[in-house]
Amino acid sequence: MDRVTSPQNCTLDCVLKGRSGCEFCFITSKDIEMTLGISTQSLFGSCVPKPCFSLFGSDSPACHHFVKAPESVQLMFLNTSDLDKDAVVVTWKPSEYDWQPNPKTVKVQQIGTDVTVTFDLAPPSLNIHDYFTFCEGRGLKNITKITVNDKENVTRHSFILSRLKPGVNYSCEISADIVDPLKTHIRFQVGKVNAEPQRPNSVPLAVLLSLALLVLTVAAVLLLLPHRRTRKPCRGVRSGSDLKEDLFLVPGLGSPVSPPRVFICYSSADGPAHVAVVMRFAAFLQQHASTRVSLDLWETLRIAEEGPMGWMCHQIEESDFVLVVCTKGLRAPHQGEREAGQGGTSQAAVAHIGEEMGRAKSRGEDLSKYITVFFEYSTEDEVPGILRLASQYRLMQDLPLLFSHLHKVALQGPGRQLQVENMSQESYVKVPAGALLYSAIQEASWYCRKGQML
Repeated sequence: MDRVTSPQNCTLDCVLKGRSGCEFCFITSKDIEMTLGISTQSLFGSCVPKPCFSLFGSDSPACHHFVKAPESVQLMFLNTSDLDKDAVVVTWKPSEYDWQPNPKTVKVQQIGTDVTVTFDLAPPSLNIHDYFTFCEGRGLKNITKITVNDKENVTRHSFILSRLKPGVNYSCEISADIVDPLKTHIRFQVGKVNAEPQRPNSVPLAVLLSLALLVLTVAAVLLLLPHRRTRKPCRGVRSGSDLKEDLFLVPGLGSPVSPPRVFICYSSADGPAHVAVVMRFAAFLQQHASTRVSLDLWETLRIAEEGPMGWMCHQIEESDFVLVVCTKGLRAPHQGEREAGQGGTSQAAVAHIGEEMGRAKSRGEDLSKYITVFFEYSTEDEVPGILRLASQYRLMQDLPLLFSHLHKVALQGPGRQLQVENMSQESYVKVPAGALLYSAIQEASWYCRKGQML
């Protein structure tokens, strides 16, 4: 009993960081008197429960997951034949929500260095919509707040922990986002990932010869049937039959329009963290901005057929918009050999885009096809000089302006203001694709601050 009733030496820093050792933190009446200016000796004696909201304020995140002191505590002494000891039954009022995710149904699945954690949601009768997860491991502290929409009618939810370290043990707490929740604790270890790519010289010679013979046969058949050959589609990722179903309504327009085709040009010389941001950004644009995105990471087969430069020139010519993600790597020709995703062609692509803009300007044509963007870990100084005439946006701050540009829709007009769902710096994180993009941007910013990017 001494350990429970005696004041624990728990610092404010410890409480705010939420370490497990501070879950049942107590302070003395002297601490209360110094902080709040009131005496609690007559009310609580020498030890009192931590008044979280009074000390830190109602908006403090440290209070939302603090385990309160038991309420309605009752002691009942039992008769015992042992004269040296007393038998006592202690009872108290349970939490308002006597529920927690079932640890037996929590599923952990690893894909590469990413881990997906799936858990059961609370029964609808409890009316719990918000959940809280806290995961930590070697160098990782991940806090995720989850809001579930009642209309989705789902019983389970998943969240992703990205770029974990193989061989490291991680632990997670999952609970409802309420005061005094019951928490489910899980532990897992990330397995080893065989990331070494297969080397070309490991392919048997017989297989290479068979593939070469197959390619020659197909080419001969196509040459013999010239009238039945059709031009290969290159205006996006999906085929023409899919495009018929891709009409959508842009707010402010009266009839459905076809999604604009957006080609994203970037440099992978800035490292894998930046490449991850570009890929997540492309996925977000395609899923929530009503666009069709062309990205080299998604079209490796077509690039193998047409060649990197041929494919890229084709995209620049056929796309409705050319969006260039500007970074230090894009302005550093000497780093070209470090690029992997675009085969060292981003510098040539920028030069080609600059030439196309120059020709369009000389003919008096509109330059709105060309767009430059940079994320928070870059600056406008990294926009290549040859692309200075292009429209420029800072992401994700200028996300509404970018949407307006892509769909040629005015955000403001006489007596009205257009607000597109999930298309703002504050709201894009509410959808899964936006949350993954936010996480990738934060990780790239961290690498940039550490000087581990170009």
